[in-house]
Amino acid sequence: MLRTQTSFRRPFFAAAATVAALAWMAAPAAASEHCRDVYVKVTNKTGDKVKIIDLDYFDYGLGKKGRWRSEPTKNEVVPKNQVYQTTRRLENVKAEYTKIRIKYRKPKKFGVGTFGAKVHKSKSTKKQMCADGIKFYIDLK
Repeated sequence: MLRTQTSFRRPFFAAAATVAALAWMAAPAAASEHCRDVYVKVTNKTGDKVKIIDLDYFDYGLGKKGRWRSEPTKNEVVPKNQVYQTTRRLENVKAEYTKIRIKYRKPKKFGVGTFGAKVHKSKSTKKQMCADGIKFYIDLK
């Protein structure tokens, strides 16, 4: 009776070890679809402070028209003539064209609150081939 149980355990553990090894080997392949260490530098040349509310990148590989993908961004106030910079990992655009878009708000002239609820403007870069360490520069005017 013990011999029967042992004979079933060996193939099971061998199969489990094989599946685990294959999963471990496939992990770097899946991770390589990301564009790593993408540097984004935004210079505020609007003449007033702005609040950056969103950072997006365009995925041209999605369907015929592609689509914008959003990166989590803290709403950050950037004083005039100052710089906002960040380094990101963009998913699913490795070795593909992409571009960066910044959405921002300017201060309200009147009313309650410093910044309005609506997006004032957005500014995009030209498309570039995404590779690890690529740099995007945006001047807000």
